[in-house]
Amino acid sequence: MKKSTIIKILIGIVVLAIVVGIYYTRDVIGGTSSVGTTQSTQKEALITWTLSTGATTTSLYNGDANDRVIETAKYACTGIGTSYTQLTGAGLATLYVTAATTSTSIPATLGTNTNYVFTSANTFATSTGFAYLASTTPGELLTNTSNRLWLAGSYLTFASNATNTATCVIGVEYSPM
Repeated sequence: MKKSTIIKILIGIVVLAIVVGIYYTRDVIGGTSSVGTTQSTQKEALITWTLSTGATTTSLYNGDANDRVIETAKYACTGIGTSYTQLTGAGLATLYVTAATTSTSIPATLGTNTNYVFTSANTFATSTGFAYLASTTPGELLTNTSNRLWLAGSYLTFASNATNTATCVIGVEYSPM
């Protein structure tokens, strides 16, 4: 065989290999994954909060590089007893919790903050000693979708209207953006 024929055959084999390789890897090169990569599962952020310490707020930090969309609010509290107004210590008939995003960790109160993620429409019954919530319903988790956005580098702060003997696990489920 001539040298030029061998070169043509080798070039043909290389071209054929490239075409076949592109055909079998086209999904990898130009495709997308239906599963996703780093954003493929819903996440959860929870904190244990003891209301008897006098602190009526607690915070979770979004240390991710991504913002988070809050999907569900949840809490479970045990040992609920008599509630006392923050600072004055006067008895209080109801105990409830709200949550909002804040720029600082554990502020004394939510103050004039209006970007509530949820407001507990159900007050904690002190007679049962236990409270539980897992909700996406309006009134618990607000329908204002802009309030459901938990920005990267910010805090999600939970605030109660009183101190109490309760210990709670409180938090949210979220999807990273």
